[in-house]
Amino acid sequence: MPPQLQIRTHRVSDVSLFASIDAEIDAEYREGRAASQRRYYAEHREERGAYQRRYNAEHREERAAWQRRYYAEHYEERAASQRRYYAEHREERGAYQRRYNAEHREEIAASRRRYNAEHREEIAASRRRYNAKHREEIAAYQRRYRAAHLEERAAAQREERPK
Repeated sequence: MPPQLQIRTHRVSDVSLFASIDAEIDAEYREGRAASQRRYYAEHREERGAYQRRYNAEHREERAAWQRRYYAEHYEERAASQRRYYAEHREERGAYQRRYNAEHREEIAASRRRYNAEHREEIAASRRRYNAKHREEIAAYQRRYRAAHLEERAAAQREERPK
């Protein structure tokens, strides 16, 4: 005699049970697939890297052209996005920069000294060019500054004189 076909009916409340079982099965599948993918990438890391380097070398020019086109076409929206990001994160970026500068003060100062020593002539030439170009503005600024601080200088000189 053939086995009896058993028909089960489920109440609506059982649907959540099946949904949770389906979700569990899906999660296990995704987890297994991710593990398999990690193993594959680990086993083939070298050959995939070599392929990627070959591909990039062969297509360097067209990729560079594509990138230039993309940046040209999306310049405005990218610039607006950057402005929004910097505006939204101004405080935390400033705090990070202050921490970094405090932690690396000596390295930064040493780097600055090395750069200035290596580029002393260029820096001096640049200053000379700037001062020659802006001579009148600099002189006007100095006159305004001296006039504004004349009283302070006179008071300081009176205090320094022996009585």
